[in-house]
Amino acid sequence: CDKVIAEDLRRLYKETIGEDCFKDIPEDRMTASYRSLLYYASDIKRNLSSSSAVDVNISGLFNLDDDDDDDDDDYKYGFEYTREQMNRVIQPVINKTEEVIDRILDENGFSLHDIDTAILVGGSSNLICARDMLNRKFGDMRVRRDINPDTCVAHGGCKYLIREDGPTPGITIEERIPFSLGTELVNNRVQWIIPKNTKLPAT
Repeated sequence: CDKVIAEDLRRLYKETIGEDCFKDIPEDRMTASYRSLLYYASDIKRNLSSSSAVDVNISGLFNLDDDDDDDDDDYKYGFEYTREQMNRVIQPVINKTEEVIDRILDENGFSLHDIDTAILVGGSSNLICARDMLNRKFGDMRVRRDINPDTCVAHGGCKYLIREDGPTPGITIEERIPFSLGTELVNNRVQWIIPKNTKLPAT
């Protein structure tokens, strides 16, 4: 969802200001700047889980100018972003998620009636539109809300691997990197050095 929201914020900024928010970004800072926008979009997504609207201002997000005298100019452009707007742009993602659920159930020979409990996982599951879809699909009583979506995977993994009488037999604990690491090249390209899911430690 974060990428979809970030692109929508970028579009709205261009409509409001008349130019792209990355217009003055140097080539060697484009990747880092886009990552900053993704983080900002994630914060907005989180805020709109509990608020109906937020104030958005990305003009000073990238800190291109070290001159503090221009700080007021950095933040003079802004606009309101509503939950309704966000829901509209992420609806295709919600629809795709529902399709994935159906496919996984079908591939494993299950139906919706075979599922006793649906556990929310990840920050996007806090979105009201995501929960509405799950409630509609599984039924309100089967969707758990008492488990933290941000920590449930780590918590469940620890409970699965470590019991009171020691490690679970036949289970080997491995640490793997959750994302790829690399170095930025010219023309906004990246050379990956350590691929995602590589076993750690890695060299």
